[in-house]
Amino acid sequence: MRWQVLYQVNRERFQIEKDKIFILIVLQYYIGRRYSDECPLNWHIPHYLVVAGVVGIVIIILRIIQNVLTLKVPINCAEKTSKIAPTVSLLCIICLIASLLVFLFIWFMFGCIWVFRSWNIVEYDDSNSTNYCHPVLYRFTFWFLVISLIFKILSCGQSCWEIPLELKQLRLVQSRPAVITTTP
Repeated sequence: MRWQVLYQVNRERFQIEKDKIFILIVLQYYIGRRYSDECPLNWHIPHYLVVAGVVGIVIIILRIIQNVLTLKVPINCAEKTSKIAPTVSLLCIICLIASLLVFLFIWFMFGCIWVFRSWNIVEYDDSNSTNYCHPVLYRFTFWFLVISLIFKILSCGQSCWEIPLELKQLRLVQSRPAVITTTP
């Protein structure tokens, strides 16, 4: 019972986090499109947001397709019916998602370069200046990248903390002697 409650709480928290991520992805696309011509400082900045938003939405759609296909792939290999098409489709979707995630990581690095390189020279007041970038566009992109970096560092730290604990628990389970019972 306790595990079911914890599972339900974590599942609801994960759903809320997915909703926030979706909103941020749509905001990326919207702000990038809305202010696409208002950053003569570096035209890459609005395009960074648009591309990241579109790829993020495509990944979400592919994850939904992946979840649907996962239901069609047989869990028990002893089933008589062959379901090779959903299995191959699922593997293709997983490879496509992995490729898009690698692309997003590289695109994120380019976004950091374009935005952080302009930090000292950006102007928000004179729209005729070559160093002008709309404040909403630049600040949203800047803080989005900063917060993303913080979350990436924290998740890496969390992984570095949890992996040794999981290995320790695995060693404890493996070191227990097996109980052999015999029936008369």
